[in-house]
Amino acid sequence: MQILRQVGGAIVRVAVLFAGVLLASALAEDAYLFVKGMLPVEPSSRAALPNYPDKEQARQMFLDFKQMQEDYVPFLGWKRRTLTTRNVNIDENGWRIHRVGSENNASDALRIGFFGGSTMIGKGTADDDTIPAIFDQLTTDFAVTNYAQGGHTARQNLAQLVNLIDTGEMPDVVVFYSGYNHIWAHCNYAVTHRLNGHMAERKLQRALQDHPAGGYTLNEIVRPLVARIRRVLGEERFTRDEFVCDIDPERAEQVADSLVRIWQVAAMLVDGFGGRFYAFLQPIAHIGSPRFDHLEVKYVEGGAQFRVVYPLVQAKLVALGPPWFEDLSDAFDRDEYLYIDDAHVSREGNSIIAHRMLERITATGRTARNLRGAER
Repeated sequence: MQILRQVGGAIVRVAVLFAGVLLASALAEDAYLFVKGMLPVEPSSRAALPNYPDKEQARQMFLDFKQMQEDYVPFLGWKRRTLTTRNVNIDENGWRIHRVGSENNASDALRIGFFGGSTMIGKGTADDDTIPAIFDQLTTDFAVTNYAQGGHTARQNLAQLVNLIDTGEMPDVVVFYSGYNHIWAHCNYAVTHRLNGHMAERKLQRALQDHPAGGYTLNEIVRPLVARIRRVLGEERFTRDEFVCDIDPERAEQVADSLVRIWQVAAMLVDGFGGRFYAFLQPIAHIGSPRFDHLEVKYVEGGAQFRVVYPLVQAKLVALGPPWFEDLSDAFDRDEYLYIDDAHVSREGNSIIAHRMLERITATGRTARNLRGAER
């Protein structure tokens, strides 16, 4: 009996200790978040890059980007919440808006929708400096909507397209701008093993586990404590990238095939509903010969996944020869400061892409009227 009492007492002490640690972590987290909220938010070091002549404007722009938040959305995973700031504005639908370009559109302007991830939403540029915004400034023949969402893959772009078709809102012209997110997510087993997965898969799985396996102590004491530590320190510090495409040719082939198939499905859907479809393979710093001597080492090292999968995608599209595809991976092979990391670019880069897209779209379809240079 004495032994049982000792064991019981030990269990109680351990439980009290865990409860104390959990309470202390909660108080520490609250204190950390309170102090953090009182301190000024530091902008990204990218504001100091030579890409941005107006450093103060760039600093404020990156501060505005830090205010972006997401909400869960069925089928898509997430969308941006409504946001109003000086440089970054998101409407009630979750779309990034721009102010310059739409005011002079022709009365019979074709509706064009741009789909992609953070490079299309315009991370690193103000509202009027994104690819869709500059495209809108170049022509009056198109009414532009930016349907991109940060972190979305081509598969999620396809889901967004289906949503628009379902509600009768599909644009007359649909543009997919893909490459980086699709390869980064699907070549990284720390993100997903699924070809239909996305970047928030594991986070959403954890959120949906009401009673995960493991018992009371693990689920009610240990996991809440770990979750609080993750929130304080940042979850990315607990994630180890597990890239596989450079060592697994079969996976690399699957990732390339899936991107091409997604574009093919999108093309069939758009064509079937009377629209025109275009897919553009986006440039990234790991492909071609862009200038990146101004970037931090972490943005230019690695890239093996892209160097393996990009040639596969390019070869498959060359073999298929679809009229709706163009390879833009060489667009930044010039002696200019365009990249702000290994994927995103400043306004000059977005302008190059917008011009290339407009040239291709108007060459194969309706002729653009009243082209007016929007370079600043």
